[in-house]
Amino acid sequence: MELSLEKLAPGTRIKYRSQCRQLWLREHEGYASPEDIKHRKELEELLGVKASEIPGPGRPRRSVA
Repeated sequence: MELSLEKLAPGTRIKYRSQCRQLWLREHEGYASPEDIKHRKELEELLGVKASEIPGPGRPRRSVA
């Protein structure tokens, strides 16, 4: 069965985005396996976003004005 973004539940999308970000960080730090890199690329293709563009976890910062 081919996965598509429209068929995924919202919680699954969030989980996949988080996994994609974690795999990118692992690769960026230099200890990702070839399987990790392949999985990250598959998630990027499914989600339609680059892992490096996904913001980190937590609440967005507010400017003090």
